[in-house]
Amino acid sequence: MTEHQGGTFADQFAEQHVQLPTAMVLIRCEPLADQAPMILQQRLQYLMMPRFKQVLVSTYQQQCVALIPISLVAYNQNQFKLTLQQITKQADCRLIVSQHYVNPEDTFAAYTVCERTAQLKTGRGRVIFCEDQFYNLALARVNHLEILPFFINPALRLLLAYDQQNHTELVPTLDVYLRATCNLTRTAKQLYVHPNTLRNRLHHITTLTGCDLRDAETCFKLAASFKLRQFLTQHQYQYRPDIPIPTQD
Repeated sequence: MTEHQGGTFADQFAEQHVQLPTAMVLIRCEPLADQAPMILQQRLQYLMMPRFKQVLVSTYQQQCVALIPISLVAYNQNQFKLTLQQITKQADCRLIVSQHYVNPEDTFAAYTVCERTAQLKTGRGRVIFCEDQFYNLALARVNHLEILPFFINPALRLLLAYDQQNHTELVPTLDVYLRATCNLTRTAKQLYVHPNTLRNRLHHITTLTGCDLRDAETCFKLAASFKLRQFLTQHQYQYRPDIPIPTQD
């Protein structure tokens, strides 16, 4: 994880008869069954070796970790995720994957991020990418559940209250619209509604909130609020939208 006194990372890799990687990810490996770290290390070494050109699997502070050299292109391919999923089923473990990085000196930072991600209550599934947990990691560092609800965008708070009072579906519509990268056709298809119905709902949202749903920065802020709301829900915070609904002129 760190350079030895008088020895560089390149020296350490040379001692193991492996090449110093120029692009990589660090993976925290957690057993789901009663497996000792050394046993899990051996199983993962056996399973990963045929699938990747070079793999280093070791234990650090009683935790099994793996270093996999991988290009950014390969990291972003769905095949990488599928391969890791297969490995977790065979090894009966969970893998927490660090952000892709290129400097070996960043390995300890990658390990720290994996450790903090493992402590979150928001991670689901056998393979968790730290970059997908960015908002949750940032929110967890705030560590004030009584303050965080204040940062839910007022537009989202108003829409939550409006849906509750009028039995409408503006919030789910907005959520799908943002997840579909504001693509009308894709959103309508996922909601199983006619495109004109979707346009009417979005117009209604704009009328109620004043938000321009064609503006990238506005959509980013609203999407961030959905992330925050999900974080609070997963931490069992009971949020009640109590904003009064403005009357229409």
